[in-house]
Order: sequence, then structure tokens, then C-alpha cells
Amino acid sequence: GVVGATLVVWQTFAMNRKYGQYGLMKKGAVRMHPRYLLNRRTVYHLIRNLQPKRKKQ
Repeated sequence: GVVGATLVVWQTFAMNRKYGQYGLMKKGAVRMHPRYLLNRRTVYHLIRNLQPKRKKQ
């Protein structure tokens, strides 16, 4: 009841001090982003695409 509500309000103000006005949204957004991206293409394919493409004559 009262203790839980007090804790939520206190935590909200603590996040506002730390993250700014939209602290709760920023904290939640971090969880939505992946830690890293996977690239499953082969190394040969990546190197081949780095070279400039030749124009057909």
C-alpha cells in the first residue's frame, strides 16, 4: 500500500535526478536494444562487396 507507493515515487525522483525528465523511458529502452549484432555473412562476401563495382562496357 503506502510503503509501495512511497518507494515508487522515491525511485521515480531518483531516476529523474540521474537520467533527466524521461528517466524511466530511457531505462526501459536500454533493455529493448540488443547487446550486439550478429553478422552471418561470410568474410569473402564482405570483402567482395568492399571493392568498387566495375561498370559494364
